[in-house]
Amino acid sequence: MQYDVNNFDFICVSGYGRSGSSACVDLLKEFEYIDGPDKEFRIAKDPYGLLDLELSIVDNWEFIRHNMAINDFLEYCSMLSRKDGTLKRAGKNFSKILSVDFTKESTEYIKRITDFMYFGDTMLNRYYLNALQSFIQRLRSKFGLSNTALMYFACPSEDNFLIETRRYLRKLFENYAKNKKIYKIVLDQAISPTNISKTLRYFGNTKLIIV
Repeated sequence: MQYDVNNFDFICVSGYGRSGSSACVDLLKEFEYIDGPDKEFRIAKDPYGLLDLELSIVDNWEFIRHNMAINDFLEYCSMLSRKDGTLKRAGKNFSKILSVDFTKESTEYIKRITDFMYFGDTMLNRYYLNALQSFIQRLRSKFGLSNTALMYFACPSEDNFLIETRRYLRKLFENYAKNKKIYKIVLDQAISPTNISKTLRYFGNTKLIIV
């Protein structure tokens, strides 16, 4: 059988905490042409993930809110991408696990749903600064220097957001599916059991198992 890299879809297994979803995932991975990461893949439902992104740039759009939501999402994706370690910041190492540049794909995804970028300034940007950075900004302001930062303007329709989100998730897993020669990718805790209708849409043609 010749493997088609585009011919894969997802099986999502979720539960309400300590429900045994990982055992269900392990059982499914015993079948031919089914495999999945050994870590939970929570990008749809975690804080700063896809659901929060949609709520901010589609459902509850506001001029400043959506830019902050995009920055939070990209920072979250940076955590998913990088390696973990004793002397390192927390990370999930999905770039290595999925054989993909996770940060690059996430940035490209944001570009596709962004109308344009511009230099702007808002007090909200300063909430993220440490004491030294805050002092430098105050000093720059005192001398009349600009504190502008690159900001996003994104106001996608719901349809466009879903199209690009599904494309993004498939691009994240293309190399993984190809390397494993599988047709079903099983994901643990990818869907929120309390918000199924929203998060399930992101994965396209998907089967869901609640444990």
